[in-house]
Amino acid sequence: MSEAHIPIEQATVSEALDGVFIDQASCALLRGLASKSSARKAVKLGLLRVDGAEVAYDKRVKAGQVLSLAAGEATGAVTDVALDVVYEDDALAIVNKPAGMPTVGWGRETMVAALPTNLLVSPRLDVLPRPHPVHRIDARTRGAVLVAKTGAAAAHLSAQLRERTLKKRYTAVVCGRLEGEGRCEEPLDDKAAATRWSVVSHSRALGVEWFTTVEAWPETGRMHQIRRHLAGLGHPVAGDVRYAGVVTTSGRRGLLLQARGVEFAHPDDDRKVVVELNEDPKFERFRDRERARWARVFEG
Repeated sequence: MSEAHIPIEQATVSEALDGVFIDQASCALLRGLASKSSARKAVKLGLLRVDGAEVAYDKRVKAGQVLSLAAGEATGAVTDVALDVVYEDDALAIVNKPAGMPTVGWGRETMVAALPTNLLVSPRLDVLPRPHPVHRIDARTRGAVLVAKTGAAAAHLSAQLRERTLKKRYTAVVCGRLEGEGRCEEPLDDKAAATRWSVVSHSRALGVEWFTTVEAWPETGRMHQIRRHLAGLGHPVAGDVRYAGVVTTSGRRGLLLQARGVEFAHPDDDRKVVVELNEDPKFERFRDRERARWARVFEG
């Protein structure tokens, strides 16, 4: 028998998903589940339910039914890896996730596994059994992740994410000389996707001639959205071998993409909260190094 079911996320099954298995439907609708295997495990633990009732993993869902996901101590291991907590109160926290660490997963080397040992337990009655990341960023990306500590905060923040009122800002160094600003609307995985971007600066480089530093604001949350949209413009993120098609000079330096901040309405009183992180120092080190390499060749 599972512990008290305190939903951290809910979604209604659409007509398009009518009749599909619960693991497939929940992965399409719930951000807290990274894969069908994680969905099946959540079903087994009683953390994933249909209309509030526990079901079998081979359950087919119907349009109009409500899927609810709860957090529980059994959802994964706990690790004592130190995290950089940049903001925390009784309802939520913002964590500066290190590059190389997955946001979620069932193993020990994830941010979600480290949250219980880095955050204070909320004194509120609807405290979650373990803190819940409201959104995810790529394992290779460093930066701000918003975490709910109570059921009310999780529901409120997840609703903002669905309604696109929760805003996220990224900084990236991309290959080539990109100019101005724009909005990418290329669908990803047969789903609508949109990313706004704006150029910050340019710096010289060997091989690709220029690197451009840009800010980006994803309006949707598709997998690797910013990386794929910028690569689609012909300006992949430096170090992104997967979508660049070629190994850039920064391949060994890591991915030059950072989640710089979040803006949202606080679940307690709807006051506007804006959290901004400083640019990762490795960005300027990278630009300086590449400018120096270019100067040695072309300026003697």
